[in-house]
Amino acid sequence: MWGNKTELYHRILRLFVQNHAETAVEIREPLQADDIKKAILLVHTLKGIASNIGAIDLSSSAYVLQVAMDETILDSQSNYEQLESKLTEVNRKLEGVLAAIDNYMR
Repeated sequence: MWGNKTELYHRILRLFVQNHAETAVEIREPLQADDIKKAILLVHTLKGIASNIGAIDLSSSAYVLQVAMDETILDSQSNYEQLESKLTEVNRKLEGVLAAIDNYMR
């Protein structure tokens, strides 16, 4: 089906962009709704997929956020702000990966 590994990698990158460009927003929504389990699942998924495509800095930041979520109870504004700070870092790295993919695919 896929003639070579480069074609397959390009398809995977396109799918990553298509499916994960808005992931930070998708994570933020359940956080704001106190649905920590859904937020953790989304971060865990991003972490794994980022690792699979070689976006190690993004994967590492997602891991840090996931650990923080695992250890946090969203019962105070300061806890939410700490997670939001980590999510902002994940989003910054995600935007960098998306830009790099866009540049690579041109």
